[in-house]
Amino acid sequence: MAKLSTIAMSRALLEYAILERSRSLGFDAYETTGDGKRPKRLARLVYVVAEKFPDAKEDLETVQSYGNEVMHPIKKGNVEVFPAMKDQALDCLSRLRRILTVLYTAKFKVTM
Repeated sequence: MAKLSTIAMSRALLEYAILERSRSLGFDAYETTGDGKRPKRLARLVYVVAEKFPDAKEDLETVQSYGNEVMHPIKKGNVEVFPAMKDQALDCLSRLRRILTVLYTAKFKVTM
């Protein structure tokens, strides 16, 4: 289970970091709905950040993909942990570290 939670938490931290840094990176991460404001879908946020930081695109998409596999599994019985999950969890952490470095060390404000 630690492998699944590592991947899920990596995806959650990816989303949180994008939401937190969106203004300083020059985009609005929220959309207005009938109920007020809510965060845009993670796929949209990843797309926007990848446009601003093309070198991080593969890492962004991979962390999102791994996380989606864990957070939104296809309903085919119980989720099973396969041997590859350990490799995915470690890969996810390495990629997330690179993404956070990019997001939190960007020293500029992109204009909207």
